[in-house]
Amino acid sequence: MMLAIDLGGSRVKAALFDRGAVGDLMVIDHGAQALEPALRAVDQVIRRLAPDGVDSVGLCVPGLVDDDGRVIALPGKLAGVVGPDHVGWFHARTGGPACVGDDRIPFCRA
Repeated sequence: MMLAIDLGGSRVKAALFDRGAVGDLMVIDHGAQALEPALRAVDQVIRRLAPDGVDSVGLCVPGLVDDDGRVIALPGKLAGVVGPDHVGWFHARTGGPACVGDDRIPFCRA
């Protein structure tokens, strides 16, 4: 199973995928302007949708992400999101490999 998460400036949207089929969906308004409260909302999503872990997790953010999955710019949103190891944070919570990308990638593919 794969967990896909969109971390926005005010909401977390997530979907669980099993062999390509969309499973459970969840949206939480976190209303945070800082990373820690937003990550608490993400933790809540993980506990509800994937309490036993997942095969992989993907995170999408509206900023710029480098090749290592670190957010390098997210102007005006979520203070503290730039720099931390989000890939490691997700792996520690889900047991699966993680990737972090920015919104321009899915937008370009649409």
